[in-house]
Amino acid sequence: MDPTEMDAAGRTPGLAEVIGAVLPHAVGIALSPVPVIAVVLLLMSPRARTAAPVFLLGWIVGVSVLAVVASLLSEVTTPEGAAGTPAAVTRIVLGALLLALAVRTLRRPGGDDALPGWMAAVDSLPLARAFALAAALAALNPKNIGLGLAAADALSSNGAPLATTAAGDVAFVLVASASVGLPVLLQVLAPSRTAVPLQRLKKWLVAYNNVVVGTLLVVFGMIIVGNGITGL
Repeated sequence: MDPTEMDAAGRTPGLAEVIGAVLPHAVGIALSPVPVIAVVLLLMSPRARTAAPVFLLGWIVGVSVLAVVASLLSEVTTPEGAAGTPAAVTRIVLGALLLALAVRTLRRPGGDDALPGWMAAVDSLPLARAFALAAALAALNPKNIGLGLAAADALSSNGAPLATTAAGDVAFVLVASASVGLPVLLQVLAPSRTAVPLQRLKKWLVAYNNVVVGTLLVVFGMIIVGNGITGL
């Protein structure tokens, strides 16, 4: 992206504006119950010191790959400076897909029935498979893909210099990884005090998994559709 590009107000967007553009989408990815449940199960297993950090590393790699691929796709579908109908229609379609996914998520049964079958054996996975699983959960989840594309679209239309955009991507990855990383960090800092809170967190996430994900999809889907309609 050309460092001389400016936003609609005639100035180059700063780091705070770029981070603000991607922050909501990164939070949406961070609030993903399934990977948090998985890392909590790993932290409660005998291999907590090795398996949980490997899972976290896989998640970070997956989010990073998602951010890079989403940025490349955004450059292809909505080139620099793109505005008007094509970009607006792209946002409306993306938002509509998120809303459709929200309806599907909210209609699924909740509780233990909403969890994938592999969850029961996640604490016994080999380290390589734990890494691959985390990367796949981050990069291939339809919700994450939609939010990643929305974040990339926000960055590509921001008109910020390349270095600032790269810093925004780093912030996106860090925030999107916070929910998986925080339990691991707490386990390292205070292992004797985390068992009960982690167990409570797991039970709450299992009970409200679909509600959390579905609500997030509704909110972000409506925001993206609204942004698209505004751009028509």
